Amino acid sequence: MVDFKKYIKQNSNPYDAYVSINGEEIDINCVLDKSITLEQYKTARANSEGFKVLYSKLNNEALKYAVENCLFNCGYTDAITYNGLLQTYLVPELLKRL
Repeated sequence: MVDFKKYIKQNSNPYDAYVSINGEEIDINCVLDKSITLEQYKTARANSEGFKVLYSKLNNEALKYAVENCLFNCGYTDAITYNGLLQTYLVPELLKRL
């Protein structure tokens, strides 16, 4: 589990990536890739830019959870399109294999 005390963000610009974990804003760009656990991810809050960076920081368990959550919240897409194939067949199959 990552100790985020060394990653506490000092200055904040509203256009920067914003991420807080356990209620503390962190400098997500300084966190090591694949180091954020599922428990930490479940407490994360972020803006759009923050989520773009956050996903590369998740360990495999947390990333799988994030993908499953996104799929669950997607609207139905026709399976004859590439988006539909990804959502309906390919990504769920990939998740089963992980």
